[in-house]
Amino acid sequence: MKQCWQIICDGHTRTIDLPNANGKHFVQLAGIGLDAQAVKETSVAFKRSFGPLSYLISAAQIASRPPPQLVIESKDTKTMEGSFVLIGNGRLYGGPFPFFKRALIDDGLLDVVVFKRIGYLDIIRYLQEVIFSSSISMPELDYFQTKRLRVSSEHEVPVEVDGELIGICPVEFRVRERGLRVLAPG
Repeated sequence: MKQCWQIICDGHTRTIDLPNANGKHFVQLAGIGLDAQAVKETSVAFKRSFGPLSYLISAAQIASRPPPQLVIESKDTKTMEGSFVLIGNGRLYGGPFPFFKRALIDDGLLDVVVFKRIGYLDIIRYLQEVIFSSSISMPELDYFQTKRLRVSSEHEVPVEVDGELIGICPVEFRVRERGLRVLAPG
């Protein structure tokens, strides 16, 4: 808390990118599919009982179901299909996990991870790569950077930004380069 107060008192600012999903701004990340479904299905009572672990338990239950089919479109890559998509502005997801290895919060780009399929083993292998490897190369996923992206589905697939549900597919992502000024350490 003391360090936070010092940052406020110093008044040093930094300008970072400001992404949005269908016009709703977010700072760190967005998810379509598995993690958004976990946010949707995890009750307040369950969160109180199990804390952050509650989302992992929900995600494990959801991963046992048939995944949705998502269509991902961007000018910067070929149109692709997947079952789970994460979009990052910064490097981290879920606390200390560097899911977005090439992400910078002020590069004007969204970092996108597309899971082509999402089973228990795929999730575990990806987490191992995230934690123990400096780069990620798995045939079950695509990683790319873009300024604009559209994700759609024939089904009602939930979308979350920074842990809050904002609706369902289709969703269009854009980024306003250096669109947000924040207090930061000097």
